[in-house]
Amino acid sequence: MTPTPVTPPERDTGQRALSVYDLEKTLVIFIQRIVDAYRFDNPTLNLSQATGVSDQMPQDPDQPPVNFDPTLRAQTLALKVAPRVIRGRVPRTVTGEIDVDKLADVPHILVQMVAAKVENTETIATVRIFVCMYDESPDSQGYQDCQNIMEALAIALTSFGQAGIDKAYVIVMPIEWKLLEADAFPHYIAEMTTHWELPSGRPLPDYPPSFLGVPAEHIDLHVSPPPIVPFTVSDDTEPAPQPPEPPPDVFVLEFSPSQVNPAQNRFQIQNHGLTNDMEIRFAVGNPTNLLPTPLTEGNYYFVVNATTGNFQVATSLGGAAVVLTDSGVGNNDIWKRGTA
Repeated sequence: MTPTPVTPPERDTGQRALSVYDLEKTLVIFIQRIVDAYRFDNPTLNLSQATGVSDQMPQDPDQPPVNFDPTLRAQTLALKVAPRVIRGRVPRTVTGEIDVDKLADVPHILVQMVAAKVENTETIATVRIFVCMYDESPDSQGYQDCQNIMEALAIALTSFGQAGIDKAYVIVMPIEWKLLEADAFPHYIAEMTTHWELPSGRPLPDYPPSFLGVPAEHIDLHVSPPPIVPFTVSDDTEPAPQPPEPPPDVFVLEFSPSQVNPAQNRFQIQNHGLTNDMEIRFAVGNPTNLLPTPLTEGNYYFVVNATTGNFQVATSLGGAAVVLTDSGVGNNDIWKRGTA
């Protein structure tokens, strides 16, 4: 059957409160309108059974007193009621089984939100629906009442839930239900598990001071992300040895342009202490000075044709002397490559 709208059209403003509390309340109203047309046994039938067979039996079978025979009683509507749909928790024993003695008046349907998974954009709420029926028939056929209700609910929730019950609450398939096999005669219990999609919470925007909101509801999420630490796998192997740091270069001497002879491509410096094949580099004494052209600061050169008072430099070991085109500007330095 098609239920009437949870929110009557004449009072529908198009606004919904998308919380698990409102989801529970909406499901209670929705399910109640589905099962209002059903009638089931209840414990009050015990008090209205006929004490005799003759003159106490009514002309109308749908009026009390009711018959002792469960088969005949099942064919009438006398004192049978629609299930009552309520919100709440299922009473359980300390070992986790349903406590039948503490169940609400049967028949009833209990709606309980039991879990939620909050993602960035949506929240999946899990709602369990318990159906409890009552049947004193000795052949234990009361489970069929649970089956009938579960099938009716599955059809209704599938038909309307995927479009959004009350235009707000969207069901997430699949729906699962089962009969509890524990012996609870004359109670019969079935359990349905459903999942519903709700929007996840968001921090409030920065309202002006005139906004009469609840203090401390705004959550400041403007924080720096944590640093990314590279993932490494440790093992028992020794790390590879790292090459030693090269020794620092050693200062040799300072020379002036008068000690450079471009005509002979030589440096004329008494007791310079350099020997052939030694690696040296040149450095300007200050930023305004210039090295003899074409020497480049930072490059290493090899000493060639060295004597006590002069030497030449080459770009390769034992190579030809570099051709000098001028003497440079200002006093500059010579450093030799460090050795271990």
